[in-house]
Amino acid sequence: MQIIFASFGLPSESSTGRKVATRKEELNELLGHFSIDIENPCIIMGQDSSRDFLHSGNDKDKFWATFLQQVDDLLHSVNSQLADANGHLDHLEASIKPIERN
Repeated sequence: MQIIFASFGLPSESSTGRKVATRKEELNELLGHFSIDIENPCIIMGQDSSRDFLHSGNDKDKFWATFLQQVDDLLHSVNSQLADANGHLDHLEASIKPIERN
């Protein structure tokens, strides 16, 4: 888990005004308590930054910047594993059919 602090800092109060977290360790404890996985980063950009990002570079750079390639690779890997598991399941089902008949 990696937490990068922006210039705005950590949220220090809940919606009711109660102090929530002021240090990185406290935030890590909150994330652990609520089982929040932050491995998939989210970046919020202002309008000017978004416009600059969208109008700069080529489409391949934007594809990589959004980690879509990793998601695509993971999906292909999972589909391959699922096909292997289904093949193994079919083999096992075929092997027990003679036993079920008896």
